[in-house]
Amino acid sequence: MIHRIIGTLAVFTALTAFADWPPIVDSKQDIAALPASTVRVRARGLHDEDIPALSHLPLLKHLDFGEGRKALAAPITDKGLAHLSSADLQRLDFLMLGYCMNITDVGLASIGKMRSISWLSLEVCPHITDTGLASLLTMTNLTGLDLRGCVGITDAGLESLATKTNWETIMLGGCPNVTTNAVNKLQRALPHAKVEKDEREWSFHK
Repeated sequence: MIHRIIGTLAVFTALTAFADWPPIVDSKQDIAALPASTVRVRARGLHDEDIPALSHLPLLKHLDFGEGRKALAAPITDKGLAHLSSADLQRLDFLMLGYCMNITDVGLASIGKMRSISWLSLEVCPHITDTGLASLLTMTNLTGLDLRGCVGITDAGLESLATKTNWETIMLGGCPNVTTNAVNKLQRALPHAKVEKDEREWSFHK
């Protein structure tokens, strides 16, 4: 009997967790079907031309283009990021762009206009370089940055990041062109931040 109760609770917990997952939006029709009060969405399959429809979700806080990477390549490009920066998403806090292979430094210039964002994930975005990081330095609310797996980031990019002093977390695992010396130097420049290049963690993450 006890085992049956435990099993039932486990199933209930799993179903509850599933129910809490953010909805998936792959088109403007999917977005239009959501209530305007929606605060989190997964948008891995959303195309550039449908991104303006996100304005239908003015309370959106968490926008994830990274989740689902193993099943689907993200179609978003720099054009989509330009649309996103023009959308009226004043409460957007977390922007996840992991494994978005088509975005470049040009797109980062658009992201730099989105002043509400506090956490930005650019995990495994191979076309992001040191040049693009400069666009993030004027984002006053941005305190967390995930650059893991970004092969285009070098020590020079870290020197640029050091000029913005309100960082709380910068993640650099899997960046082959970033040296330990540069990471340590950045950590000294940002004593209140957590600057990490954890290759062990990255090896498990991949």
